[in-house]
Amino acid sequence: MTVHRTVLHTPSLSGWSCAARRSSSIAVLSSVRCRSLSRHCQCPAEVAAARYGARATHPVHVIKTLPPEAMASCDRPVGIGALVLVDTTVPVDVPGVAARVLAALAD
Repeated sequence: MTVHRTVLHTPSLSGWSCAARRSSSIAVLSSVRCRSLSRHCQCPAEVAAARYGARATHPVHVIKTLPPEAMASCDRPVGIGALVLVDTTVPVDVPGVAARVLAALAD
């Protein structure tokens, strides 16, 4: 017997216009038959807004800045699959996060 294992990584969806798009996207992602993992990066809304405004963007992206209130309104894990929280207020321990991801997928 062959066992196929598919892993779906779900981003935070914070960049998606929250309410309606988030709900419909979660419904679609929830219907996929595979192991899923939500990686949620955490930092204060003010820090996220500053990072968002400072990043380089492609010209197709018309929204260049978001106020902290907009960032805070979407700051929550997706809620699908295993959850790995990552504190981005400090340098991220990438090997440590990778180990947590692998451990979560092994459960």
